Amino acid sequence: MRSRLGIGAGAAIGCCALAGTYSAFAQELAPRPSFLNLRYDEDWSLLRDPAHRSGAWDHLKYMPLGSRDGYYLSLGAEARLRYERFENPGFGSEPQDPQGYYLQRILLHSDLHLGARARLFAQLESSLQAGRSGGPRPTDENHLDLHQAFLDLTLGAPGASLTLRVGRQEIEFGSSRLISTRDGLNTRLAMDAVRALGSFGPWRASAHVFRPVLAVRGVFDDSRDRRRLLWGAYLARVDLAPPATNAVLYYIALDRDAGRFDQGTAPERRHTLGFRLWGSRGAWDQNWEAAFQFGRFGTGSIRGWDIATDNGYTLRRTPGWPRVGLRLDVTSGDADRHEPKLGTFNALFPGTAYSGLAGQIGPANAIDVAPSVSFRPTRRLGVTLGVMRFWRHRLDDGVYGIGINLLRPGNQSSARHIGDQATLQASYAVDPYLTFFVTASYFRAGRFLHETPPGEDVGYVSAWAAYRF
Repeated sequence: MRSRLGIGAGAAIGCCALAGTYSAFAQELAPRPSFLNLRYDEDWSLLRDPAHRSGAWDHLKYMPLGSRDGYYLSLGAEARLRYERFENPGFGSEPQDPQGYYLQRILLHSDLHLGARARLFAQLESSLQAGRSGGPRPTDENHLDLHQAFLDLTLGAPGASLTLRVGRQEIEFGSSRLISTRDGLNTRLAMDAVRALGSFGPWRASAHVFRPVLAVRGVFDDSRDRRRLLWGAYLARVDLAPPATNAVLYYIALDRDAGRFDQGTAPERRHTLGFRLWGSRGAWDQNWEAAFQFGRFGTGSIRGWDIATDNGYTLRRTPGWPRVGLRLDVTSGDADRHEPKLGTFNALFPGTAYSGLAGQIGPANAIDVAPSVSFRPTRRLGVTLGVMRFWRHRLDDGVYGIGINLLRPGNQSSARHIGDQATLQASYAVDPYLTFFVTASYFRAGRFLHETPPGEDVGYVSAWAAYRF
């Protein structure tokens, strides 16, 4: 085991994985489709023309089934090897891990198209962990399971169509603040869902009902979570050509048997109404989002809200195209733990992007300001430097993790400042398939953590390599 992990560490420690989707290097092979976070959104039908097949795996990306147009099979995969190490995990409340640990994830998928009307998508996932003090976390291991398997039935033409999608599938909405695949974790999140998806010119619409899938560590033993049910809809207008201003209005409902917050545990029926506006104009890019939540928590009502903005300016005439950005997030907290009314915002299934891969602080009862600068010294190398400062929104509410799990109760300190985090990230695209990524961050504990010990500073380093086709 040690020898195998040593070989893996050599591949990973240099730095690591996929930094988003397709790299800038892929432009050398244009025209090319892109590798996307949601692999089922990829469209490889362009490769039906042999003149467009220039990649090493193109013979697997489009395999025609007979002579009928639109009948083809597309295969794909991702192999990711990752090294992680925390110093003082959990701000000192978890076992020390001096040597770090290794995470491995393999995803294999097939995408069968039977003309323009029917499609079957399936994906296997295997996620493993080795070397972590205290053993694997719930999101670290899923030895082997059917991660996705759904059927699409479509009516209409590409410019005006309606698709019914039924089965196990990944779902990610917008900037993934509320519903995400949690790609930063070792096991990705899937849903058992029924969705109706409409596309009419620049308009996109969806109505959906789904339950999250519980990842169990064994083999083919995942099951839907019957304690949580979600439903909702959205309507979006997407301008594909810049300058672009895109907008979406959405509604998400959650019904779960037991919501757990600093105030206590009780049945939770929560409704979320939200609006997002994003796009770019010239050197400026913008992303604004606001959401309001209402419903019932036990015998009391729910009144929560969230405001987020992420804006940037790219210096296009400067070498490396540096982008200077500023992000602000405010998620409401509970004003009084002794009243039945609950004010804590529930971000449902957020990803790790809110506080970086280290994922120290989650989007509930929190305020953060995060300036950053990113640039590309070369076409294949990208670098981002950023700092984040965290405060509690309400002093009577606690601090939560990225899974909206309570980390520290709020009644043991009157301090607002949680801490500050500095982060360095770098990615290097070897070719369109292989990318290395490294991140390092340091979280300096603030007064609130010091007054609710342990309140140690947290160091984090992660490096991984990912190969996709």
